[in-house]
Amino acid sequence: MQAFEKKYIGFCKRIGGFLKSEPSKELKFAVNFLKWKIDPGLIVGAAKFSLLVGFVILSLLIGISMYIGFGFTYLAFLLFLPVFLFYGITEWPKMYMNDKAGDSLGFSPQIISQISIPLRMRPNLENALSIITQHGENEIVIDIKHMMWEIWSGKSKNLEKELSKMADKWGKFSKGFQRSLYLIIGSFHESNPKRKEENLDRAVNSIVNDISEKMHEYANSLNTPTLILFSLGIIVPLMVISIFPIVSFFGLSVGVETITAFLFISLIASFLYSSAILRKRPINFSLEDVKTDVPDGFFKVGTLFLHVKSIALFVFFTISFPSFIYLMSIYGIGVGGMLKTVADILNTHTLLWGICIGLTLVFYSKSVYKKVRRDRMKRLEGEFIDSLYHISNRLSDGSPIEVAIEYVSKIMKGSEIGKFYSRILNKIKRRSISLDKAIEEEDIDSDMVKSSLGMIVISLKDGSEAAAKTATVISSYMNRISNVNKSLNSMLDKNLSMMKTTAMFFAPIVCAVIVVLFQMITVTVTNQEGSFSEIGTGFQAPSIEPPVLQLIVGLYLFGLNYLLIRYVSRIQYGNDNVMLNHSLSRSFPITLIIFTITVLLTQNILLQGWLGL
Repeated sequence: MQAFEKKYIGFCKRIGGFLKSEPSKELKFAVNFLKWKIDPGLIVGAAKFSLLVGFVILSLLIGISMYIGFGFTYLAFLLFLPVFLFYGITEWPKMYMNDKAGDSLGFSPQIISQISIPLRMRPNLENALSIITQHGENEIVIDIKHMMWEIWSGKSKNLEKELSKMADKWGKFSKGFQRSLYLIIGSFHESNPKRKEENLDRAVNSIVNDISEKMHEYANSLNTPTLILFSLGIIVPLMVISIFPIVSFFGLSVGVETITAFLFISLIASFLYSSAILRKRPINFSLEDVKTDVPDGFFKVGTLFLHVKSIALFVFFTISFPSFIYLMSIYGIGVGGMLKTVADILNTHTLLWGICIGLTLVFYSKSVYKKVRRDRMKRLEGEFIDSLYHISNRLSDGSPIEVAIEYVSKIMKGSEIGKFYSRILNKIKRRSISLDKAIEEEDIDSDMVKSSLGMIVISLKDGSEAAAKTATVISSYMNRISNVNKSLNSMLDKNLSMMKTTAMFFAPIVCAVIVVLFQMITVTVTNQEGSFSEIGTGFQAPSIEPPVLQLIVGLYLFGLNYLLIRYVSRIQYGNDNVMLNHSLSRSFPITLIIFTITVLLTQNILLQGWLGL
């Protein structure tokens, strides 16, 4: 997103000065939150200039098309584009801000717990916040780093006051996070140690409960919007397509342009509606980003890195070649012999399969390596929480931390956490380095594991009993967060299972049946064309080849599949592109297999069985 961000800012700076205008308070806040070095008025100016230029260009195109006799009505569909362009330019900073804030707040339970745990041992806010700055790179951590720099540089002398400002800033996105920070600040004004600990526990529970409650409310409110999206975005457009041959009774011409415009405008409308639903999504637990040695968009074979887009293009053109021959033949470019025979049999099926396999390769390459590494990280985190129980017991018995870790590595031998502890112990023994240094050198993606072990190491300064208590509190907090996260994922998966089924199974079946019904109705009506002309109707047979309609509906199906899978993925995982690409790489092939099989079966039953074609 950073590359697009730079291009967007550069674009607004270049053309926004012509119609620079006063921005809204929301736009000002978004620019300030994103730390963009641009006057918000230039963004409004760029949006107005784009709107004006877009209308001028479209007006000229419509005028030219009227002059030369071209069907300008299709250009009229594009008149809404400048309006959406204006809306997109002015609203994108706000949407981007909400996305970044939501992604960052997904780590807020972990951040609050990482502040609360060391404060239970030592009431030193500066030390507690310093631990946060060592792990993670989300916007909240960046704000904490900036706040600490203000303190260390002498620009600010009151850390509690700065934390209050930060609470108010993020309170615009999450009241639960704001309450948690104020509870942490309030713990410093409690003289009773027990009440102090209760305040810190309430801080963790406050943010966890807030996420859980808001997500449950959102999930319960999805029933009606999802039904509308399903009905108006999927069923109605396809049903209208099936009756297009009937409108020929009224003298209306039904061609490729009409069907294409109708389907894809309905797809755009559905996309915008689904985006409006997704913008209301509250914060949820975020998935940590992971780094791999394979860049996005590449496959690694041995020591070679293969550019997937090049492979995908080669696969696309190779598989789609028969369809290109078929399309050339029906549009007057003669191709004969065996090649044409094969092309007529395969028609547009191979083009759809070429697109599907090419896109699947791209989506798969962008998710496979990160998904594997993230799954390993999630196993490590789950096992780490379990291991804290044993570490706490060993420390309570007075054992050194190294002995406790060695004990866990033996009883959890073969697990991810067992291997992790074994590597740490080997470094300590072979190189005679400290535990915290060995942990720091470990190449793991989990900030939670690193920071938790770091807190245990720090608490060792107060003795093994203090470290045991810290391990117990970490285990309690992390278990609480993990259980709520699992509960929310289970609830969302249950609520969204119907949409997943629709995207991968129901939608391709409906699309396939609609293609064959259109073909059947067209054939039937065309055979009766003479009868209609005798009674003086303005009948016109649909001027579209069935395989061409199959191609159009197939492309629509790809767009529909992307829309529905994106809808499900964004609700469940937020703006996590790894899970989105992973889901798309699985759904596209399944969808097209079902579509192809259904088309072939229904053609055999309806056309060959009933009509004898």
